[in-house]
Amino acid sequence: MKSISNRYDNEKYVITEEDICDLLLAYSNHDYEWIIYFFETLEPVQDSICYTFEEILRNAGITFQGK
Repeated sequence: MKSISNRYDNEKYVITEEDICDLLLAYSNHDYEWIIYFFETLEPVQDSICYTFEEILRNAGITFQGK
């Protein structure tokens, strides 16, 4: 089985402003199951101007500790 971290390395995904608001709301409500569900159900896109997941977090000012 492919690990989650490897899944996001080579794929491009579109996350809208509404998605980000939903993620922040779920985070503030401690709805971590919904957040996991959101990322597990993302579908990759082709030929689109996209940002990496790390770029989205960095642009939002969110930092996290990696492995």
